[in-house]
Amino acid sequence: MAMDIVPLFGSVTTQSGGKLSGSLARQAKRQQEEIELRTERFAVEEQARAFLASQAMSNVSVLVLQARAHIAVDPGGADIYEGLIRGHAAGSANRLSRF
Repeated sequence: MAMDIVPLFGSVTTQSGGKLSGSLARQAKRQQEEIELRTERFAVEEQARAFLASQAMSNVSVLVLQARAHIAVDPGGADIYEGLIRGHAAGSANRLSRF
């Protein structure tokens, strides 16, 4: 949890009531900003992972629908289509795990 630094009467006071000197106040502020940046970065990365997972699921779904349409015309290709889809899904999962 980030520490809010509140200047009161020319000094800097923490939430717990402690007073910080100028250099400590600057250090505390930098640390607070670093925590906020790490939190923001984590949130953005997490949203990106969720988006990519959703996109991968949609892609696999489209491939399955296409495979069904092709199987209706040529049932002999079912094993090939299944292999392609499984390979694509495995590749996507692997890439997502390294993101």
